[in-house]
Amino acid sequence: MTWRGGSCGFAASRLAERLGGVVPVCDPGYLASELVGTLNLDPSIDLQAPMLDDHVFEFADATHRGQSETQMLGLHEIEPGRDYALFVTTVDGLYRYRMNDVVRVTGFSGATPTLRFVQKSEGFTSITGEKLHESQVRDAVAAECRQHGLKPVFFMALVDDECARYTVYLELAQGPPPPGIAGAIDRALGERNIEYRAKRASGRLGALKDVPVVEGTSHRFRLHCVGRGQRDAQFKSIPLTTRYACSFDFDACRPAAA
Repeated sequence: MTWRGGSCGFAASRLAERLGGVVPVCDPGYLASELVGTLNLDPSIDLQAPMLDDHVFEFADATHRGQSETQMLGLHEIEPGRDYALFVTTVDGLYRYRMNDVVRVTGFSGATPTLRFVQKSEGFTSITGEKLHESQVRDAVAAECRQHGLKPVFFMALVDDECARYTVYLELAQGPPPPGIAGAIDRALGERNIEYRAKRASGRLGALKDVPVVEGTSHRFRLHCVGRGQRDAQFKSIPLTTRYACSFDFDACRPAAA
């Protein structure tokens, strides 16, 4: 039983492969230091119902930036397939507390919406108005790696403001990626984000660039973050950010020939 959403997705997939399909890998639900948010009623289909008797759940647009309280939505107002920023009120004293998480409405259990964690709220970037989401980049990288028979260990997508493009640093289990993977990821992003596709077509966004990194880069990155104050037991990374917000030098991890 392990967290499977957000940046844990790649690691959870690799764990499932190592277990050879013999042991099911289940998500325990939406858990945080502040609360137990959901209960996974059916792990086989990841049916996570909110803990209605314990907390008040409220929602705002996923790109919430200081919306007023009157724009908050209740559980009865959210829609399947939509992503929302989550706010909670708890018996422990939190009032309309922003969880800094994005959840997706996956369906219903009876009349109750079911929820799944998607990403941290910081996982949004925009160079020319494309409003790219961490989950879109993660899904595009995972899909193209599957298509090309690659096993991703770790990736980090950074905004290159000066070049108006994105650079994806990619660590693979079998070494450097094949030629053309950057173009494939670029097209996959356009399929998931129409604004990204439009900005690429107009030339306002440059072509995505892929940079291979050596084996062990993800471990070095983790040690770097822990050394700067993150708790190792609760380490989380946001695989989409800007260069100025990322203190780790991924270019120093490129293979000698790259």
